[in-house]
Amino acid sequence: MRADARANREDLLQAARDLTGEKGLDVSLRAIAQRAGVGVATLYRHFPTCRDLLTELLQGLLADLRAAAERFHSGEEDLSARWRDFAVHVAAVNLTAVAVTRQSMKERDLPHRELMEAAEGEILELMESVASVVRAARIVRADVTGERFLLGLMTVMRPLLPEVEQVLPDQRAWLLDAYLRGLAAG
Repeated sequence: MRADARANREDLLQAARDLTGEKGLDVSLRAIAQRAGVGVATLYRHFPTCRDLLTELLQGLLADLRAAAERFHSGEEDLSARWRDFAVHVAAVNLTAVAVTRQSMKERDLPHRELMEAAEGEILELMESVASVVRAARIVRADVTGERFLLGLMTVMRPLLPEVEQVLPDQRAWLLDAYLRGLAAG
């Protein structure tokens, strides 16, 4: 692939990650192309269908979460700090926007069901791999599982109304901090 084509592809993927994180999966391909600074035809050359683009995004999301879990497990800094860094990273991925809008999408546009189910299973395994470490170290309460951590995080990190974001611009960070303090042991 030519260098400019590779750069366009990366720009498209970054634009798609940004927009789906902000608005969920139900974002137009035209908006993605516009954010990437390319034409819609360029988008379709790289991703002939919405399913192709969303499949690539899902694979990238999984790679990102795997890397975050690996950093957590292999890090040398304080375990509490690694836990917080992991939670902040997962919150920034904004799985909530993806999960909420997935319900309104046509199945033909989504990655194949088997891939989605495998991805969901792997995400839960990654969350449990981290939760089990902080649970054993008594950093979080004994009832904090990977599944509960993720469900709670997705609930707390739901997109706020724009009016709330304007009045309280740091509210999402505050909510995340309050959530993590609520999970803390003792």
